Amino acid sequence: MNKTKELILYKESALIQSEWTFSLLQRKFYDVIIYLARKQYFYKDYEYWNNAGYDGMDKNNNSINYAYFRKNKFRINKKELFALASEKEINEKDAEVLIYELYKKEIKYNILGKDKSGVWEKGTGYTHAIPEMKFFKDYIEISLPEPIYDVLSQEIKPLSFAKLDILILRRFKSKFAIIIYEILSDYTNSPQIPKIPIDNLKKLFGVGKDYTITNLKKRCLDPAVAEINQIPNIDFTASYDIIRRRQTPLEIQFKTEKNQEIVIDNEPTQNQEVMGKKADIPPERVKEILKKLDISKLPAEKKEELFKRYKYAITEANNV
Repeated sequence: MNKTKELILYKESALIQSEWTFSLLQRKFYDVIIYLARKQYFYKDYEYWNNAGYDGMDKNNNSINYAYFRKNKFRINKKELFALASEKEINEKDAEVLIYELYKKEIKYNILGKDKSGVWEKGTGYTHAIPEMKFFKDYIEISLPEPIYDVLSQEIKPLSFAKLDILILRRFKSKFAIIIYEILSDYTNSPQIPKIPIDNLKKLFGVGKDYTITNLKKRCLDPAVAEINQIPNIDFTASYDIIRRRQTPLEIQFKTEKNQEIVIDNEPTQNQEVMGKKADIPPERVKEILKKLDISKLPAEKKEELFKRYKYAITEANNV
């Protein structure tokens, strides 16, 4: 998929597989906070060596100066946080209430036990989402949970993480959709997505144990999967099966299918009818490629984008 800009968050698997009762916007805030802290952390490192000069001693010996400079304190600019977390305008006072709840609440991480690095204890680790927090006029000063900071500071290298685009995350309208999307993105390079016990899925969704499979399908799974499949620039389409023993639902098996990347030769960006010029892509070539693509499987928004970009060439191809 062509993307004009990427803001990539490398998010640890254990943190993706967390049990919490946060809202959609709180999850987005948390993702952006980690993204900004990671970016700020390495900027600190760059700034330190430029100012102090690099001789290898401070870093290797973990001197007081270096440790202080790299301490677990980050300033998160409010405007940047709000802009990256949501496409809609955010009321600052309402947002501060939601962010403060991140400070008060605990999360239980590594529910599915995917991360084997030893930083995250399998299904038993608890931490405050944000251990320390202070609000100022233009920014929020925060510290991060120790396991996240350990990975951030490269004291322990993560074994398992997902590559998430912040600009895609901000488009989600359902917290269940963003949870499923992050889980599936975490298994992009894995040979198979593991079956998730329904009780564990309820923990990941933050719903009660008494939530029936009917409610899970109707209120969580079906609308979430539909939303994932409609958002542009996601590299896969999602689906799921319910695994049963006799009539009892036990597990959910998620599946992904790689989206078809639509590229017609080296299309000049100015060869579009909307710019008053006819596309000079040979219609025979367009027709040849369209035959290889099953356009019927594409989400509606992707079909619309395809036909808008290649309107003239497709029209001509149909007449060939």
